[in-house]
Amino acid sequence: MPFIELISFVATDFLHEDMSGEDSPLTLLGASEGCLDVVQGRQIENSSQVYFITTWKTYDLYDSATREGGYASFMAYLMHHTIMDPCVHHFEVDGDPHQALAAPVTEIVILRCKSAGDWGWDQELFSGIKGAKKGLNMVQGSYPPLRWGEVTDIGDSGSYCMFVGWDSVQAHFRAVREQPLQRHVNKIRQTTSLIDAKHVIFKSIRRPKEKRYLPERMAGFRIHSSL
Repeated sequence: MPFIELISFVATDFLHEDMSGEDSPLTLLGASEGCLDVVQGRQIENSSQVYFITTWKTYDLYDSATREGGYASFMAYLMHHTIMDPCVHHFEVDGDPHQALAAPVTEIVILRCKSAGDWGWDQELFSGIKGAKKGLNMVQGSYPPLRWGEVTDIGDSGSYCMFVGWDSVQAHFRAVREQPLQRHVNKIRQTTSLIDAKHVIFKSIRRPKEKRYLPERMAGFRIHSSL
């Protein structure tokens, strides 16, 4: 399964500028073996919050890249322009997240199962996510599929991250009020505690020209930050 490194932090004004230049650290990192995509973006709710996401074919290829000079240069560059220490998460996702990350708006949701490790609670959560995936194809305004995976570096197991692409924040809010998604979203709410839910506008720094996914009909999914 694809492996994700998600980095977020409050950045200096300089780092808000485009970093897609030919010699930028992100472009060089994207040339690493096994790197599928590198995206940068700013949070809509707080424009000082910057996100970088790299997608890798496998964890092993990511791990190998971290030992190379390109990765070290990338991290050194980011640390030079951060106002505070970054938040970094790692996890595998259930498929290529490019559709969600390339959408006009991407929602990033991090949540935790209320009874992590309890088989019954886990199954309820997984059932809600499975239903939401199906519901995506019945509403307008998003870019399926929903991609998700367990984030193993947030305390104990039982924390998960989801990526969902949207036309806009408004399309997001409309979609979750529709029946194809509403009951599944409610099930997810009942079984989890929300850690974070934000919207980000991403720009791809490096993406191979060949297609790695099949186009899908637009649809939607949302977990409200008011949980």
